[in-house]
Amino acid sequence: MIANWKIGIEVELMAPRGSSRLSLAKSLADLCNGSITPFFHPQAEHTSSAKLPSFQNLTQGYRVLDETGNQVADLVDDLTLQRDCDKTAKAKPGWHRILSDDARLLSLIQQQCQPDEDYDTLLLPLAKLFGTSLELHQGMIRVTDTKGSPVAMLAPLPGERERACEVISPPITTDLKENLSRLLNPARDLGFINAEEAATHYHFDAERLCSARIISRLVLFFSRHETALREQLKTNPMCQRIGAMSPSLLSLANNSHFLEAEWSKARQMLMDAKPSKYQDVNFLNIARADELKHTLEIRMIGPSLDVDVLVEQARFIESILHWSCLLYTSPSPRDS
Repeated sequence: MIANWKIGIEVELMAPRGSSRLSLAKSLADLCNGSITPFFHPQAEHTSSAKLPSFQNLTQGYRVLDETGNQVADLVDDLTLQRDCDKTAKAKPGWHRILSDDARLLSLIQQQCQPDEDYDTLLLPLAKLFGTSLELHQGMIRVTDTKGSPVAMLAPLPGERERACEVISPPITTDLKENLSRLLNPARDLGFINAEEAATHYHFDAERLCSARIISRLVLFFSRHETALREQLKTNPMCQRIGAMSPSLLSLANNSHFLEAEWSKARQMLMDAKPSKYQDVNFLNIARADELKHTLEIRMIGPSLDVDVLVEQARFIESILHWSCLLYTSPSPRDS
């Protein structure tokens, strides 16, 4: 059954002390005679300030490629994984993050700066774009514009953040168990564990789900059976950034105009309902018609390093998706 549906999986882990997500990247690369490509991983970190509810981060991620250049996995930080880390621990040499109050500036940094550049010169291309120089202050490096307004800051990575490791698979189309075993068995051998706040996320390809009636069916099903589904999927009560279906999505699912709409209009109505990524089921990527991640994301699945458990959970979700499509077919091709 799994081979019939393209699926990506994200498993949130914590490296043992003295190790890091780079350690797992090296192990995976060695096992497939592959290589590692560092990259910047964007994340938003929530704050308690009403004026600045979140600030933007770029942290160090690693893409593992096999000997033919195919993606094996991405290994990235996850800022929701906090409890296992010693926040008083000193920053490890070579580990840092870039901070800004504007995600667009971080996108610019991703284009202009190299993640494997030395700490002292990493932000130099950005400073040159703004016609300024790098400013060093208490171990941090800051870039401002010509009026002195802050643009971005490079700082050492605090409190064992290098241990946080979200393993992100590429889309899997064949033998889910074999593919997950290749990723997770080395992690287990290195002493990685499921983080205290960890979840597992499944991304199911959304191409077959592009129908207002199918979306409605899924919204109502996951809402009506929330308690039973959380029990079945072993939802972690410590998990962050999940939650029940929003009232706006429930209202849309019962809207006769939505149910009768062709997909192009229905998709806009779905977007207008403001679906949140941070729910048990994430419809945002479908609403956006996201070409890079056109998926239905199931976020409520509990953590595990047991491949058999993960495969069984995936089969269970896939059976729900097949059921949702049983009576309906997409009324029109999705927007490209």
